[in-house]
Amino acid sequence: MKNAHDADASMVSIQFRGVGAPDGSITVTDDGCGMDLETLLGPLDGAGWQRQGGAGGRVTSRGRRVLGEKGVGRFAADKLARHLELVSRSRDADHEIRAMFDWDAFDTGARMLADIRNRGRSAP
Repeated sequence: MKNAHDADASMVSIQFRGVGAPDGSITVTDDGCGMDLETLLGPLDGAGWQRQGGAGGRVTSRGRRVLGEKGVGRFAADKLARHLELVSRSRDADHEIRAMFDWDAFDTGARMLADIRNRGRSAP
Protein backbone atom coordinates (compact mmCIF):
# COMPACT_ATOMS: atom_id res chain seq x y z
CA MET A 1 0.00 0.00 0.00
CA LYS A 2 2.86 2.39 0.78
CA ASN A 3 4.40 1.75 -2.63
CA ALA A 4 1.09 2.57 -4.34
CA HIS A 5 0.75 5.72 -2.24
CA ASP A 6 4.30 6.76 -3.11
CA ALA A 7 3.56 6.10 -6.82
CA ASP A 8 0.66 8.59 -6.65
CA ALA A 9 -1.92 5.85 -7.27
CA SER A 10 -5.58 6.80 -7.05
CA MET A 11 -6.71 3.14 -7.06
CA VAL A 12 -5.26 0.04 -5.36
CA SER A 13 -6.65 -3.49 -5.49
CA ILE A 14 -5.42 -6.39 -3.34
CA GLN A 15 -6.55 -9.93 -4.14
CA PHE A 16 -5.88 -12.91 -1.88
CA ARG A 17 -6.15 -16.34 -3.51
CA GLY A 18 -5.66 -19.52 -1.46
CA VAL A 19 -3.02 -17.87 0.73
CA GLY A 20 -2.98 -20.86 3.09
CA ALA A 21 -2.03 -23.23 0.26
CA PRO A 22 1.40 -23.76 -1.32
CA ASP A 23 0.21 -22.29 -4.63
CA GLY A 24 -1.63 -19.34 -3.07
CA SER A 25 -1.03 -15.77 -4.19
CA ILE A 26 -1.44 -12.13 -3.24
CA THR A 27 -1.85 -9.73 -6.15
CA VAL A 28 -1.50 -5.98 -5.68
CA THR A 29 -2.55 -3.78 -8.61
CA ASP A 30 -2.48 0.00 -8.72
CA ASP A 31 -2.63 2.85 -11.22
CA GLY A 32 0.47 4.65 -9.94
CA CYS A 33 3.27 6.13 -12.03
CA GLY A 34 5.02 2.77 -12.50
CA MET A 35 8.71 2.05 -12.91
CA ASP A 36 10.99 1.80 -15.86
CA LEU A 37 13.95 -0.60 -15.88
CA GLU A 38 16.39 2.09 -14.74
CA THR A 39 14.24 2.83 -11.69
CA LEU A 40 13.91 -0.86 -10.83
CA LEU A 41 17.65 -1.48 -11.06
CA GLY A 42 18.82 1.94 -9.85
CA PRO A 43 19.28 3.48 -6.43
CA LEU A 44 16.38 2.80 -4.09
CA ASP A 45 16.29 6.42 -2.97
CA GLY A 46 16.07 8.03 -6.35
CA ALA A 47 13.51 8.34 -9.08
CA GLY A 48 10.24 10.14 -8.80
CA TRP A 49 10.87 12.11 -5.63
CA GLN A 50 11.86 15.67 -5.07
CA ARG A 51 13.32 16.87 -1.79
CA GLN A 52 11.53 19.64 0.03
CA GLY A 53 11.94 21.18 3.43
CA GLY A 54 14.91 21.43 5.72
CA ALA A 55 14.51 17.95 7.19
CA GLY A 56 15.15 16.25 3.86
CA GLY A 57 11.47 15.39 3.45
CA ARG A 58 10.43 13.77 0.19
CA VAL A 59 7.21 14.37 -1.69
CA THR A 60 5.74 12.88 -4.86
CA SER A 61 4.92 14.93 -7.94
CA ARG A 62 1.33 15.22 -6.61
CA GLY A 63 2.57 16.55 -3.27
CA ARG A 64 2.17 13.39 -1.17
CA ARG A 65 4.65 12.80 1.62
CA VAL A 66 6.70 9.71 0.71
CA LEU A 67 6.08 6.89 3.17
CA GLY A 68 8.31 4.08 1.89
CA GLU A 69 12.07 3.91 2.06
CA LYS A 70 14.99 1.73 1.03
CA GLY A 71 12.95 -0.96 -0.74
CA VAL A 72 11.23 -2.19 2.41
CA GLY A 73 8.24 -3.35 0.31
CA ARG A 74 10.44 -5.75 -1.62
CA PHE A 75 11.88 -7.13 1.62
CA ALA A 76 8.35 -7.56 2.99
CA ALA A 77 7.47 -9.59 -0.11
CA ASP A 78 10.27 -11.99 0.85
CA LYS A 79 8.53 -12.65 4.17
CA LEU A 80 5.09 -13.12 2.60
CA ALA A 81 5.98 -15.39 -0.31
CA ARG A 82 8.61 -17.65 -1.82
CA HIS A 83 8.40 -15.90 -5.19
CA LEU A 84 7.68 -12.38 -6.39
CA GLU A 85 6.66 -11.36 -9.88
CA LEU A 86 6.88 -7.60 -10.31
CA VAL A 87 5.17 -6.13 -13.38
CA SER A 88 5.31 -2.40 -14.02
CA ARG A 89 4.75 0.09 -16.81
CA SER A 90 5.78 3.71 -16.45
CA ARG A 91 3.12 6.15 -17.60
CA ASP A 92 4.97 7.24 -20.74
CA ALA A 93 6.16 3.75 -21.79
CA ASP A 94 4.69 1.55 -24.50
CA HIS A 95 6.00 -1.61 -22.82
CA GLU A 96 6.07 -3.16 -19.36
CA ILE A 97 8.92 -4.61 -17.35
CA ARG A 98 8.73 -7.94 -15.53
CA ALA A 99 11.08 -9.16 -12.85
CA MET A 100 10.81 -12.53 -11.12
CA PHE A 101 12.46 -13.07 -7.74
CA ASP A 102 13.00 -16.51 -6.18
CA TRP A 103 13.41 -15.65 -2.51
CA ASP A 104 14.37 -19.25 -1.66
CA ALA A 105 17.61 -18.76 -3.62
CA PHE A 106 18.66 -16.17 -1.03
CA ASP A 107 18.05 -18.48 1.95
CA THR A 108 21.03 -20.74 1.42
CA GLY A 109 24.41 -20.16 3.00
CA ALA A 110 26.07 -22.21 0.25
CA ARG A 111 25.78 -19.52 -2.44
CA MET A 112 27.12 -16.01 -2.62
CA LEU A 113 24.68 -13.17 -3.35
CA ALA A 114 26.54 -12.42 -6.60
CA ASP A 115 25.83 -16.00 -7.78
CA ILE A 116 22.05 -15.59 -7.62
CA ARG A 117 20.34 -14.59 -10.85
CA ASN A 118 16.78 -13.37 -11.05
CA ARG A 119 14.82 -13.26 -14.27
CA GLY A 120 13.47 -10.18 -15.91
CA ARG A 121 12.36 -8.84 -19.27
CA SER A 122 10.89 -5.86 -20.97
CA ALA A 123 7.95 -6.60 -23.23
CA PRO A 124 5.15 -4.78 -25.11
